[in-house]
Amino acid sequence: MKKIINLLYMIFVILMCYITKNVNMILFTISFGMYILFMSFFSTTSIKNIIGDNLNYKSIRYSFLFVFIIGIIMSILSFGIGYIIGIDKLCYVNIAMSISVISNVLIKMISDYLEILGYKKIGSFLPDIYKLSSLGICFVGIILLYKVFEFSNYINIIVLFSVNTFVFVVLAIMLYVFLFRNIKNKKILDDKGNNYLLDIKKIIVLDSTITGVNIVKSSYIYTSIIITYFILVNKYNYSYEMVGTVITDIYFYGLLFVYFIYKFIKKIFDKENNIVMENIVKKDKKLNDNFNNLITKVVKLSLNICIVLLVISGPISRFLFGSDVNIIFDLVPLLLFYTLYDVIVNLLIVGIKNKNLFITLFSGLIVKLLFEYVLITSVYRMGYNLTFGSILSIVLGFAISVIIGIILIKNKYKLNLLSYFDNILNVIYENILLCLVLVLFTLIVDVNSDSKIINLLVIFFYIFISIIFFIVKRVIERKRAR
Repeated sequence: MKKIINLLYMIFVILMCYITKNVNMILFTISFGMYILFMSFFSTTSIKNIIGDNLNYKSIRYSFLFVFIIGIIMSILSFGIGYIIGIDKLCYVNIAMSISVISNVLIKMISDYLEILGYKKIGSFLPDIYKLSSLGICFVGIILLYKVFEFSNYINIIVLFSVNTFVFVVLAIMLYVFLFRNIKNKKILDDKGNNYLLDIKKIIVLDSTITGVNIVKSSYIYTSIIITYFILVNKYNYSYEMVGTVITDIYFYGLLFVYFIYKFIKKIFDKENNIVMENIVKKDKKLNDNFNNLITKVVKLSLNICIVLLVISGPISRFLFGSDVNIIFDLVPLLLFYTLYDVIVNLLIVGIKNKNLFITLFSGLIVKLLFEYVLITSVYRMGYNLTFGSILSIVLGFAISVIIGIILIKNKYKLNLLSYFDNILNVIYENILLCLVLVLFTLIVDVNSDSKIINLLVIFFYIFISIIFFIVKRVIERKRAR
């Protein structure tokens, strides 16, 4: 079901790109960046995972109330930030976005609560029903809002954000009428001697470390959106329409596409990643070999996909998003370094103290913030897209955190990384050769075309050439092994 929902999300994003092609969506992009940031605060919110001897009905009920209070605080905060940024009507869009965040969180909590009460099937299917219903309404809604009705754009965006809230209200009413109304104060456990504040804290933030990591990750993107907006408008005098197009293309459509590619890459090395985590927990002697094998595989896989993406990024941009500008090319380095960053951070969560972990995280974020303006102005002088400077600052921040993280892991677990340095060099040589092969083919098969069919054929052609390259390479390696 998750795969289907993710596919539908991707289709919706593509549909949204085509339908709003001539509309300035800067309000949506900036608000969506804050949406991701707010959602990261609730990334470990859970009821069922912290059931213990001290949790009871009142604790759960108070946690729902506390989430409502947090929602009010978030709405006020987002309104204020929207007012400070100074984009017309952004503060109202942010309020709708904040309510949408709370709707998502409450659905998750209700789902957990239903499973605790014994309604496991209803509880497990509720989030999927919620997402599918919201997506279905959004598919119809975005067509009606932008192709039929003539509302102001900010109203359309508010309506899109409010779909989650509408679906939540409908489902909540249905659950109350058909289910909760018949449950009369059914207690989970004894109410006596409970520390309700502690229970609420555990429910809303089950794992403060993971929550903190997710907030830092989200901060990279949101701060880049805001900083890039102010620099483009105030220093380089971009018009409101132009800055909206540039930021939306890169920080919404482009980033979402890269994120889906990242999820695909992550699934391939998940097994090795879990093995290394187990080695860290058990302090297994195999950690050195498994860690080096994991990093080698991640670098190899990421580089392979990134090299191919660099070549076909133009056809993908034109085929999927109908964009004359290559909105994926500049994001490819970000894909490579984020994949490494995510792997290292997850290992740090398991094996390093929180103090060192957050020093690593904030070191990267601070470096990113310090160098963002410098890199944007530098790439402008070199004639590149201004947003590429912002992307490079994120890459630099990730790289700093990766280096510090690897040093911490190496020192704590006495790992020998130099012995596997040759493997990394071989991976780099292999990808240089792949790059040369693909670049040579661009002299034969042009990657620039306005035809969707030709763009699709070009994408398949270069993927096919890449597959042939790796098949030939594997055959040669086997013959040498003999």
